[in-house]
Amino acid sequence: MRGVTTFLKPGEAKYLTIFVCGVNKQFQGKRNPRSPQENFAASIFAILEDFAAKKASCEGLKLWVRTSNSRAIRFYEKFGFFQDTSGPVQEAKEGSPHLTMWKPLGS
Repeated sequence: MRGVTTFLKPGEAKYLTIFVCGVNKQFQGKRNPRSPQENFAASIFAILEDFAAKKASCEGLKLWVRTSNSRAIRFYEKFGFFQDTSGPVQEAKEGSPHLTMWKPLGS
């Protein structure tokens, strides 16, 4: 895992926001030996979901993904995330617009 940054202040945040998450290239698509039914990416998101579920005020997970990253979008959708109905947002002057994706806890 390259890095995960989350923000969840007690009593304030309703969603655990994942700012950066990546799996090192040598582990992409590989099974996690500690959890053979999952690949490393699925294991990371299972841990994040479990972390969020332990926070009383947390209702789910939220992240942004570039619209050009179809592989990541398919993974997030397979893991239960859905796209924000407001559509893509152009956050930066360069690069692809970003989608906001949400996953309610328990889904």
